[in-house]
Amino acid sequence: IVLDAGAARDLAVALARSRYGTWPLARALAPAIALAEQGFPLSPRLAASIAEQRERLAHFAASRAVFFDAAPLAAGVPLRQPDLARTFRLIAAQGPDVFYRGEIARDLLATVNEAPISPGRLTAADLAGYRAVLRAPVSGSCRGYTIVGMGPPRPGTVPLLQTLVLL
Repeated sequence: IVLDAGAARDLAVALARSRYGTWPLARALAPAIALAEQGFPLSPRLAASIAEQRERLAHFAASRAVFFDAAPLAAGVPLRQPDLARTFRLIAAQGPDVFYRGEIARDLLATVNEAPISPGRLTAADLAGYRAVLRAPVSGSCRGYTIVGMGPPRPGTVPLLQTLVLL
């Protein structure tokens, strides 16, 4: 189902809130803002992933600022993301349109198109023309549990269900 033009520009959280929620967008984003500001302890797996991607992440000043000091963040160290908190605050204050047409859109376009590695060719029209699509979830059963995930074209759920059935 393609949504109407107004709802179609919504970010996922705004779309979910507008269709199914009762909280204002700012309240719905508040926990994410707090978590990005205050941080959370890195799991060993996430710390290892950041370390593995150090060379790639180091190409971007914003990534270096968040993920590295003298060495990659270690497990247990709080990961704080003040720029992400600022982004969520802008969306909470100005609505989802700031992501597709406003300040966030401008920053996103510059980051993608001026990337030091693998620059893209994203345009303002690409962002402004984005339309959210609601798709039916995919589900299956395994050992008495119902597994539900995103349907195609999103990969992952179908192979997961097939693997569980084989196991």
